[in-house]
Amino acid sequence: MDNEELSGNFDKVTDEELVSRFKSGDHSSFINLVDRYKKGLYGMFYRVLRNQADAEDLTQEVFLKAYINLNGFREESSFKTWLYRIGINLASNFKKSGRYNREILDNSLTEFNSKSQPVFIKNLIEKDQTRLLSKAIKSLPTKQRVTLSLRIDKELKNHEIAEILDCPIGTVKANLFHAINNLREKFKKMGINSFKEL
Repeated sequence: MDNEELSGNFDKVTDEELVSRFKSGDHSSFINLVDRYKKGLYGMFYRVLRNQADAEDLTQEVFLKAYINLNGFREESSFKTWLYRIGINLASNFKKSGRYNREILDNSLTEFNSKSQPVFIKNLIEKDQTRLLSKAIKSLPTKQRVTLSLRIDKELKNHEIAEILDCPIGTVKANLFHAINNLREKFKKMGINSFKEL
């Protein structure tokens, strides 16, 4: 299958096949991997950094690092997990570098794609309480916000989140549990019971 055929059957070709082709010397297959993940990575960076230029730069940097290191990818996890882990590490390093605006970072991880939200978040949006939800999510500790975003925005499974964040699955479950409970408590104090479905 040449690259033209690959482009035509983009959705049918697995990440594993594309990685295998890349490792076999067909570096043009990497374009398909970029096309598959660039929007998701950009969205994650933009939600965290609230800066279009920084999000674009980090998205490009992820793919540059992936391209350089793909031959060494051991495939112990999925390509998606490996790629997002590179992204999380870059975002963390970017945050530590002081090149970001702390106020912007505090507004991170609050926009959700409505088609991937659990029932309790959909109920809040239907009741026009998105602003309150955003404020509540902003107040969560960073680890809870990031874990919640990876679970809801990116629809990742707990084991994938654990690999990306380099922590045990139990920590992921605990972060999700505490994030939901913290959100429940915040809304309970406001007299909103939209979390009862959980």
